[in-house]
Amino acid sequence: MNKENEFAGVWNDMTDWFSSEEWKETRNGFYFESEDGKSMFVYEDLGFEERTETSIQLTLWLGDLPFVLQEEKNDSKVEYRLIVPPYKESYYNPRDSWCGVVYGPDGKMEKNRNVKGLPKKIDMEKTVELFIKQVAEKNFAVPKLVKCL
Repeated sequence: MNKENEFAGVWNDMTDWFSSEEWKETRNGFYFESEDGKSMFVYEDLGFEERTETSIQLTLWLGDLPFVLQEEKNDSKVEYRLIVPPYKESYYNPRDSWCGVVYGPDGKMEKNRNVKGLPKKIDMEKTVELFIKQVAEKNFAVPKLVKCL
């Protein structure tokens, strides 16, 4: 099963999660706070209405550290990007407007990052699956990056 079919239903099911009283609505999406108020999940639909592409962003804020999962759909092609700490000015990526370490659709860490403690390549499909499951379970923990073998 390819990732376009595998995750399409899961992203669509998120609207059911958002209808619960625990999720609060924002201008571009929804958010859910942890009980202590220090962490939250933020779902944003950043779609470009005029064009054929859409962009969805799901962010897990652990304190002031964001872990960002982006889904971009363009002409029936689905791509994922994952942006994780550490956040440094030298890691600034104008495409995403984030300063973190970016894993592209192929699961490879963007060039010139060489960050100790992070894998150079991840299994993007498995990582996305676990991240979405973590949101469904409202689990405020550091997302698991599944290293490619």
